[in-house]
Amino acid sequence: MLVWPKYLQAKSLEWIEKSSLVSLVFPNECAFCQCAVEGGQRLCEACLQQLVSNRYCCQRCAMPLPSVLPNDQCSRCRDHHWHFSNILALGHYQGKLREAVILCKKLRVEYLRYALARELANRIRERFPDMQQREPLIVPVPYHWSRTLARTASTANSLAELLSQHSGWPVATRMVRRILRTGKQGMLSLVERQQNVRGAFQIVGSPSLSGRHLLIVDDVVTSGATANELAKQLRRSKPLEISVVALARATG
Repeated sequence: MLVWPKYLQAKSLEWIEKSSLVSLVFPNECAFCQCAVEGGQRLCEACLQQLVSNRYCCQRCAMPLPSVLPNDQCSRCRDHHWHFSNILALGHYQGKLREAVILCKKLRVEYLRYALARELANRIRERFPDMQQREPLIVPVPYHWSRTLARTASTANSLAELLSQHSGWPVATRMVRRILRTGKQGMLSLVERQQNVRGAFQIVGSPSLSGRHLLIVDDVVTSGATANELAKQLRRSKPLEISVVALARATG
């Protein structure tokens, strides 16, 4: 995979794409499989089909569903109180998309995160054609400060910044603080996950969110417990709507 030097930050990637000189040195190639692509494309058609899915799913929580069932909201959504309105994801957390999400956690694969963020922005616009009129605000799920010691990228923050570049929507990276160092959710039950993140977030100050559509950004949504706890805190500021956007939706 093409590895960009550290000084080529995300904000310069759009310029890099348009530079004919850089194109000669770094030919246009797919950000995932490195095959040649047409100018302006960041993912080849084969990778797009594997990474961005139109699989039938619940319109509320994005859980994959059999096509014979209504998808306005699944049975789990009817039994669960969500503090957000919906989840949007590129696809199911499996196969090539799972590989891409894991790769995105590495520090020096900004170009792949850039490509996936662009597809995520497209998916949001498809779902909400009037998003610009909703005064959207991007809110990445914050990590605890101790995570900065790890040799991995803050995928949520990076995705949020790149999503902002593709859409023009502002991002709030300091509006929410993670005040509890929670354990990993992976091996916990749904109830345990909810308990694990309870009280983990704190809103900084008194932000004015009335009438705004908030977009909570994370790399993967599994049970929805983390995003729901964050949405619970944000809901107190009376936003117009809260959506959760992620690269992938896992089933747990």
